[in-house]
Amino acid sequence: RGIAWEDPRYGPLPWRLLLTFRDVLWTPKVAFPGPTGVAAPLSFALVGGCLLLASIAGVGATMQAAGTIALPEVPPIGATLLCGVAFWGALAASTLALAAVLLGLAFAMGLLTVGRRRGLGRYGFRAASYGTGVFTALFLVGGAVATATVTLDALDADLSHLVWLALAVLWPPLTGRVFVHAARGLGLTADRAIVAAAGPTILCTIPAAYLSYVQLGLFP
Repeated sequence: RGIAWEDPRYGPLPWRLLLTFRDVLWTPKVAFPGPTGVAAPLSFALVGGCLLLASIAGVGATMQAAGTIALPEVPPIGATLLCGVAFWGALAASTLALAAVLLGLAFAMGLLTVGRRRGLGRYGFRAASYGTGVFTALFLVGGAVATATVTLDALDADLSHLVWLALAVLWPPLTGRVFVHAARGLGLTADRAIVAAAGPTILCTIPAAYLSYVQLGLFP
């Protein structure tokens, strides 16, 4: 099997998006049969950025409605509002695109280290674009938890912090697993695949460690 996002035979785009999220989280080994182009992976990362923007906006609106935070009044629909939506949408999408570039470069260097010489940029960026799906999915789960905490009082503050901490801890190993299977899809042995995946995994570990410390109250 290949990546559902790239194969129309899996069904309509929304369904293929869900299948791709499932694969990068649970069964990344089925998703990397070999290198292809970068347009489809880039579009996946951009869609993930839009989902992140929608999640952040939803949590913010929920917290404002509950009186937890005070946000500026939303202007009526017009040029100002449309420009604001376009700006934040571009920022969210470009942030994930930048993350894909950095992870892709780290993966390409890892592949070069273990002896891979061809298609480094293309294959590294492809794996990294789908690797951002791990962060997107985890952030959406965290957003759902935050919304439930505010609106339903279903979770107390301590439990909410623990959920965010668990998601931050899961982020690096799940992302590293994607890159290990991507390297295996190139025919590398398990030990060489782990070495190649070390760079992007470490890149995810740094912000995840900071988020963990924040949730534990060690940093402001």
